[in-house]
Amino acid sequence: MQKHYSIEITNHKIAFAAYVNNILLSTNRYHQQGINEFPINQYVYNGENTLQLNMSINPKWFEELKEQKAQIRIIESIGLNGNFEEKDIVVLNWKWTEDVQFPVNLSAQFHLDIPYGSWAWLDADIITEDNLDMQSLNDYICKLYNALNSKNYESLEPLLRFKSADLANAFYIPFPERLTDQEIFFKNDLFLTPGWRLEPLDLSNLMVDFHAKNRLVRILRSDGRSPIISNSMKDSIFELDLFLCHKNGQWILCR
Repeated sequence: MQKHYSIEITNHKIAFAAYVNNILLSTNRYHQQGINEFPINQYVYNGENTLQLNMSINPKWFEELKEQKAQIRIIESIGLNGNFEEKDIVVLNWKWTEDVQFPVNLSAQFHLDIPYGSWAWLDADIITEDNLDMQSLNDYICKLYNALNSKNYESLEPLLRFKSADLANAFYIPFPERLTDQEIFFKNDLFLTPGWRLEPLDLSNLMVDFHAKNRLVRILRSDGRSPIISNSMKDSIFELDLFLCHKNGQWILCR
């Protein structure tokens, strides 16, 4: 039997940040309405997990306070071959009341028993602003960038291997199948796109966000996008998300 996990966020006119295991997975700074659901197999693990929902409000919405509400669910789907039964693992509900004071922080713990979850970042080094080695981090980002920009899959594949193995494990995909699909995507699809190229890499314009109790770092440009990005394709944007951990003296792309 397979076990899959997803997070569902239902939101009405409230700004929020949603975390699983101290990893920021979704934000809504602009008070958008609607329901957002996406898989989180790769962010949960055996044992105790945490869910957090931090909410705030833009002053322009104060006249509509009575409409403010939000719900966040962790959903477990168990089954095989497309036949899955769903159940709620944890549900957090919030609705505005007259005595509420922002920001509002909701949290819960939930225990999982799953056949995977020994992720590389769980025992990674604790990285802080004080011990962050920006030179080695920049060198690693440059390796990724240069391999992609030169369309050199043989240099790129070892840098993606930890992430590929974790995602294959999380979603029950045989690792050789995952590697084959990845190679086809880069060699036959992305690299053969006419005019494909990356945007220039600006190492002076980087932000480092700390996640998972400082065991993961996410690297972003000042505009919130990945520094490794291409806008050269007609109908889509290629963006390599940089969720990294550091262990055994090296940086590892984890997610």
